[in-house]
Amino acid sequence: MYERNAERNMIPRIATGISYFITAYWTWYVTDFVPAVNASPIEDLHIDPTIGYLGMGLGLMTNIVATLYPIQTISKISMPVTSSQPYFRVHMHTFPFIQPSAKFVDYPLGKLYLDTKSGDTKTILNQFKGDISQFRGHLGISIADHYVPILMEIRDANELTSSKQRNQRFVEALLLHVGEATAQGRKPKKGRRVVTSQASAKPSKLQFKKKRGSRRHQS
Repeated sequence: MYERNAERNMIPRIATGISYFITAYWTWYVTDFVPAVNASPIEDLHIDPTIGYLGMGLGLMTNIVATLYPIQTISKISMPVTSSQPYFRVHMHTFPFIQPSAKFVDYPLGKLYLDTKSGDTKTILNQFKGDISQFRGHLGISIADHYVPILMEIRDANELTSSKQRNQRFVEALLLHVGEATAQGRKPKKGRRVVTSQASAKPSKLQFKKKRGSRRHQS
């Protein structure tokens, strides 16, 4: 359904290398260079380490971004037809070499979804009539029970299928949430538990005992 162009991984690799070099430089500056200079008996040569700490803090922040981006960016999404129940198979990227990962995670239909309140989702639905191949940029895809969405970067229509109908079906599948998918009879795979509401959960033995006790008291 989607496969990111691996040629674009060069820029994140360069950015990652630069960010870690900056952190290493300012760490050396604060922990080695400044103490060595300030050990001099000549006070005019002493250096204020504040700039070094600021540089190290900035470097650490860029490290966080450089680390999270590849592991939160999708390299490939497919919908295998080997099972009677449709599901998404998602590949991310490796770190620190930022290459398409051979490892994958399977998500039952409804576990991976687009936020209908998002401006990007509205653009795909209203302006592009559900044809996601016309979208350009980073599209956030939410995962049930996760706070941070994963990113699908689309820069070329060739990264998706050439069929407009398949692209529209892809969007329709991403618009299903856990509750909607379960209501339509699409159950998640074994090993992945989905509770649509508290009312649907079975009462515990303790709740049964409380109910029986209350009935005897009333009688």
